[in-house]
Amino acid sequence: MRIERFFNTSAPEIDGRKWNPYLGISIRNKAFTPEYIAEFIRWATPRSA
Repeated sequence: MRIERFFNTSAPEIDGRKWNPYLGISIRNKAFTPEYIAEFIRWATPRSA
């Protein structure tokens, strides 16, 4: 998964488990397919405290 931008953190802080990845979900956002959410979970799980 490629993250385009961060809010109040950086990639090294996320990878260092200093911040938990967060996905703000909008009901109307068509990008949030089941596949996208599954990929986010696979990416975020090892980076979560």
